Amino acid sequence: VLSGDVLIRYDRLTYKQRAALPAEQRDELDPADLVEKAVDKIEFDIEYSKLVIPGRLLLTASEMRVEAFDLEIRLDEFGNRTLEKGGIRVGHADLQFR
Repeated sequence: VLSGDVLIRYDRLTYKQRAALPAEQRDELDPADLVEKAVDKIEFDIEYSKLVIPGRLLLTASEMRVEAFDLEIRLDEFGNRTLEKGGIRVGHADLQFR
């Protein structure tokens, strides 16, 4: 469990793409390549292969903004794919694409 103001930042560039940049740009994050997820609490349940985000989730990227509430994602045991039956449950979601 992570709790508090949790902010997860994800750089879309691969290690190979980042290494190909000029040296002075390698440590800089371009906002167009950045995905941020802000949550109050995130729960990982290894035994049942699920991720639960109670309350609000805000996901932002250069081309979209997703706000969801009470998210639960269950994965299968073999391929880390979401399950078809009840795989993703969302209390409420607001999607905006730019």
